Amino acid sequence: MSWIPCRRWRRCRSGSTIIATAFCTSAPPLAANVNDKGNAFGGSLASALTLSGWALVTLRLRLAGFDADVYVADSHLRYLAPVYGDLDAQAQADAETDWDSFLATFAQRGKARISLTARQPGEATRPPQS
Repeated sequence: MSWIPCRRWRRCRSGSTIIATAFCTSAPPLAANVNDKGNAFGGSLASALTLSGWALVTLRLRLAGFDADVYVADSHLRYLAPVYGDLDAQAQADAETDWDSFLATFAQRGKARISLTARQPGEATRPPQS
């Protein structure tokens, strides 16, 4: 997976960093989102992943001059491995996504759909117990 470097960014109140034309990250600390197994709680992962996608779409609309309500219409989640570090949810538009078409459709109809993918990078390596 490669990221497009970009100079425009904005820090949100939640601590997320948003790269305007490429991707959005949400990085909640593990300590506040840990389950009884010592890894990230699945609900926290789902929330961070959803937030990163929502924030990316919201920012792209605002940068285009639209103040819109953004809703998540559909979401599918696969847990591939436990997360033992801080969450680092990263969302980006799918490869076939065209932001210009999305924004043009929104301008014309007042609504539009776009497909995003959010990921939690890392390895399922449990840190040494002290």
